[in-house]
Amino acid sequence: MTRHEIATVAQQYERFPFPKIPLLARPVAAAAHPVAYEFGQYLRTGYFQPHRASTRILVAGSGTFEPLV
Repeated sequence: MTRHEIATVAQQYERFPFPKIPLLARPVAAAAHPVAYEFGQYLRTGYFQPHRASTRILVAGSGTFEPLV
């Protein structure tokens, strides 16, 4: 990304911050298993395939982290 693009994205997040999430509504690590990379690979291929350390996954728009979990 260019510096201009980075600045534009930063301005967007400053103008429209993510809403605060109540403590009890925040995602927990135990909820991550059903959407884990390995489980997704299992659903896709029929067998577990661990991810490599070089694997990168972009979770766009995860300011509240629900999509990440």
